[in-house]
Amino acid sequence: MENYNSAYNLLIITFLATFLFTNCKDSTETQLKLSLERQEVEQVFTIGDFCEEKYDSIFILTPYYYTKKQEFANLDMSKKLRSFCESAIYKESSSTILFISNGKVKGHAVVQRANADFATEEIEDNHFFPIKQTFIMDKQRKVYIYNEQTNKAQ
Repeated sequence: MENYNSAYNLLIITFLATFLFTNCKDSTETQLKLSLERQEVEQVFTIGDFCEEKYDSIFILTPYYYTKKQEFANLDMSKKLRSFCESAIYKESSSTILFISNGKVKGHAVVQRANADFATEEIEDNHFFPIKQTFIMDKQRKVYIYNEQTNKAQ
């Protein structure tokens, strides 16, 4: 009977440790706050300008993005963040930016469209950008990809 109790206790401890490890693993992404409301209009910027951490690239989820697209489905992120993103796309008032490092989503930020509206045609066509991608914001706070060769928004 004593061996049975020891085996049972070991099983419970193993189960709890696995459960805790799995839940901790799912919360590895950091929620970032981007101060894009401070970005001056008609001035070139990168999302990296607003980050303290180093990231390789960003993925911009605009409202009503179809999350079953291969580009989103292939992103390495926790189930918790994926679920959050799948809900966030129905909020017309904001976009979500995912921060990627070494192929894994490491953070995310929710950006209010009143501060920076990424729901422009060219961004909705691409979604995936290097962290050093240059953008420009017009007077209505709509964000466009900046083309350095022509010195204007594309």
